[in-house]
Amino acid sequence: MFLSVELIRDAVERLSSIHHFYGTTYLVCKQADLPIDNSISFPVNTLERDFLNQYFKPYPISEYYCQVFKSIKRWVNRKYASSTLQRTRTRSDISNAFIHTKKTDLWGWRKNYIEVLQKHLEQTGSGAIPA
Repeated sequence: MFLSVELIRDAVERLSSIHHFYGTTYLVCKQADLPIDNSISFPVNTLERDFLNQYFKPYPISEYYCQVFKSIKRWVNRKYASSTLQRTRTRSDISNAFIHTKKTDLWGWRKNYIEVLQKHLEQTGSGAIPA
C-alpha cells in the first residue's frame, strides 16, 4: 500500500499544530501504562528513542527523525529524546503532570495529570487533540 503525497501533506499539516509532547512522550507513557499517583523505574529516554526509531525515522541509517509536530525544525537529531523531550517533561509546565525524582528513572503520573495537560493544551491554543 502506498500513501499519496496529498494525504501525507494533509496529515503533516494537521499534526503541525500539536505540541510535540503529545505525539511522543505522552504516547510512550500511555503505551507503557505509566502508573497514576505512584512512580516506577521507567527509562523514558530509551523508550522515547525506541518510539522515535519506530515511527519517526524514515531511513534506518539516518541520524535524524522527522518532527511532524509543532516545531521550528522539521528534522531533529538523535539527541532529541535526551535533550528537547527531556527538557519538556522536566522543566516546562508539563512537568507538573509527572511524579519524578531528579537524577533517577522514577516516573509516574500525578493524580491531576489530566487537568495539568488540559490546561497546557488551552494555554498553547491546541485545544482537544483529534484521534
